[in-house]
Amino acid sequence: MKNQISNLNNKLQAMAQKVKATNIKVVVDDPEWQKLRLWLKGKWAEHGPECVKRMRDYFEKDKKDPWRVRRLLNYLTCSGFRTGAIKEPSADRLREEVREAWHNLLGEKGTHRRGGKL
Repeated sequence: MKNQISNLNNKLQAMAQKVKATNIKVVVDDPEWQKLRLWLKGKWAEHGPECVKRMRDYFEKDKKDPWRVRRLLNYLTCSGFRTGAIKEPSADRLREEVREAWHNLLGEKGTHRRGGKL
């Protein structure tokens, strides 16, 4: 049983590494993600909590899917958040949860950046 779990974890880590190395245009090319992304556009100022709720729903649908987690992390670390144009406190909490999930998928212990990469 331990070997099976170890094998699954190794496969998941390998998949996460593959996603990490994949061009972001390929990563975000997903109809469900594009639909959510389009809905979010222009709504943060007036509907911030609803935006975070929808992103959290997307995340919680499958927290172990490296493609899904990478899409969210990419979005939650975009320039809108970095420059402060998007100000939603609950997005900060979600970003930390997504970042932690990403590093767990990669098999890393910390949630810090390594070599400037997520």
